[in-house]
Amino acid sequence: MLIRNAIPADIDAIRAIELASFSDAWSAELLLYDIENPITIFAVAELQPGDFSLPEARVIAYADMSIAADEAEIRSLAVCPDFRKLGVAAELLTQLIACAETNGASAIYLEVRTSNEAAIALYEKNGFEPIATRKAYYAKPKEDAIVYRLSIEPKPPAQAPVSDI
Repeated sequence: MLIRNAIPADIDAIRAIELASFSDAWSAELLLYDIENPITIFAVAELQPGDFSLPEARVIAYADMSIAADEAEIRSLAVCPDFRKLGVAAELLTQLIACAETNGASAIYLEVRTSNEAAIALYEKNGFEPIATRKAYYAKPKEDAIVYRLSIEPKPPAQAPVSDI
């Protein structure tokens, strides 16, 4: 598996994962905007030919994180349903944390549905701590969000404005 920066040509695969993962999925236009946004780290996990007997490369997951000043926000992290529970999300999260440190962030924030037990377990296993609840944050279906924070030790930025994966 290769973790790399997303490119516009990945949009169909990313959108398919988005639709399979979220009831309030982002549009292709919003996803493409983030792929091209200079303050956003947009990474994909791509299986290579031969992985799981695949004949060609395939994007199976993505993660979207913005960085501004000394704070990062993980806006989305999703894995294709056929490839969940294989450690893909954990590897993407590890890469995002390292990238946030390299870009001078001292904290990473995210929101997660209160019912998303798998995501909650992943974030807590990686040191994220709940700091607030946002009532009725999600609309489809209506549900609260838990806000998580991870304190990290920033490192000098590799390049301006944001260094990639």
